[in-house]
Amino acid sequence: MEHSTYCSTDTTEFAKAMLKVQTDLQPAFKDREKTFSHSRYAT
Repeated sequence: MEHSTYCSTDTTEFAKAMLKVQTDLQPAFKDREKTFSHSRYAT
């Protein structure tokens, strides 16, 4: 079986672009807290 049957060129390029964006993004800073459940969240 060929690799092309599972993945098109467009899908491959999209996956590469998504990987680059995800490595460049920083996690959201959780700056608030719910007092009832004591959980933190980002605003």
